[in-house]
Amino acid sequence: RSCAIASGTEASKRNERNPTSSQSAQLPPSNWIRHPRRPDSGVQAEGHRSCCQVWKQGIQSALLDVLRLGWRPRSRNPVASLMNSGRRLVSIAIPALNESENLDELARRLQTVFATLAERYDFEVVVCENGSSDDTYAKLLRIRDEDRRFKVVQLVRNFHMEGGMTAAVAHVSGDACVIMSADLQDPPEMIPQLIELWEEGYENVYTVITRRHGESISRRGAAQVFYWLIDKLSDRPVPRNASDFRLVSRAAYTAFNSLPERARMVRAMWGWLGFPSIGIEYERPKRAGGVSSFNPFVTGPYAVRGILGSSYWPLVLLPLLGLILSGLSFTGLAAMIVRSVFFGVPFPGFGTIVALQLLLFGFLFLLLGILGEYIGMIYEESRARPHFLLRQTHGIEAGDA
Repeated sequence: RSCAIASGTEASKRNERNPTSSQSAQLPPSNWIRHPRRPDSGVQAEGHRSCCQVWKQGIQSALLDVLRLGWRPRSRNPVASLMNSGRRLVSIAIPALNESENLDELARRLQTVFATLAERYDFEVVVCENGSSDDTYAKLLRIRDEDRRFKVVQLVRNFHMEGGMTAAVAHVSGDACVIMSADLQDPPEMIPQLIELWEEGYENVYTVITRRHGESISRRGAAQVFYWLIDKLSDRPVPRNASDFRLVSRAAYTAFNSLPERARMVRAMWGWLGFPSIGIEYERPKRAGGVSSFNPFVTGPYAVRGILGSSYWPLVLLPLLGLILSGLSFTGLAAMIVRSVFFGVPFPGFGTIVALQLLLFGFLFLLLGILGEYIGMIYEESRARPHFLLRQTHGIEAGDA
C-alpha cells in the first residue's frame, strides 16, 4: 500500500510538471468513440462514417430511380415530403370515349411536355374510360404499365362528357389540375402556358377558341348561338367560346367536387365559383384520329339544360312575353271594335283568327315545355343519384377518391 501511495504521488508530481501529457494519456484516440453506457468499449468512427456514406448514396440512388419511374411519394409521409420539397404536383384529368386511335399519340405528347418541366413539377394523368365500345380501356392499361404516372378510372357505362369529366376531376390529387380531352383537339403543348399563369396567381386559367378546324358550318353556327344565349341568360358571365380545356387550382377543383347538383354544365360552373380567372386564345385543331361522338339530338337537349341550369331568367322572361302578347291582343281587339263602329263589320277574317290562335297556342306550348324542363331538373335533383358509377380503378388510392 505504501508503494502504491508513493507511485501515485510521483505520478501526480509528473502531471503537475507536464499537464498536457496527462490529458493526452487519458483521452482515447481521435478516431475512437466511446459508447455512453459502456465507457470501456469503442467503435472505429472512420469506418462508421464510410459505411454511412455508402448507405446514404444507396438510398439516394434508389429514391432517384423510383422518382424516375414516375412514382410520387404521398405527402402524409414526412420523409417523402422532405425529399419532394420544392416540386409541385400537376394533375391531368382526361375523359375518354372510344379514343383508342389517339391514346398512344396523346401519351407521347404528354410525356414530352412532362420532360420539359421535370425539374420543377411532378405529374399524374387520370384518364376516365367513359363506357367505350373499342379497346380504349386495354390501351390505357398498357400505357399505365409503361408509365406509372398514368392512372385509369373505368365507369360502369357512359355518363356523357360531363360525367366523365367529373369522375376524372374527382380522382386527382395535384396542387393544380389540367382538364383536357383525349382527341388532341386540346394541345398538350399549351400546358406550360397554363402553369405559368397559375404560378402568377390565377386559379382558373381557361382557353378561348378563336377558330375551329375540321368542324362543319352548322356546328360552328350552333356553337355561336349557344354561347350567345348562355352569356346573356346565365347568372354568371360565361366567356364567349370558352372551352373545357383549362387549369384549375386545388382550391378550385375541391370546391367544384363539393357541388352536389346533378344537372350540370361544367364550363358554366367554374365561373360561378368565382376564383381569379384569365383566358388564353388558341385555334382548335381537328381531331387527330377516330370519329367524333357529336350528336345534335344529344347535344341539343344538353345545351338547353345547360342554359336552364345556369339561370332562372327564362322563368322571368316568359311571363313578361305573355304580358306583352296579352297587351297586343287587347289593343288589336279595341282597334277592331272602333273600326266596326265607324266603318261597319269587316269581311270575315278567318285567316287572321287562325294565325292568332296558332301564335298564342305556340307560345303556350313553349311556356309549358320550358316549365317541364325545369320540373324534370327538379325531379332529377330530388332523386340525388350519383354523377357516375365506378367499375374499377388503377393507381388510385382510397384516400384520393
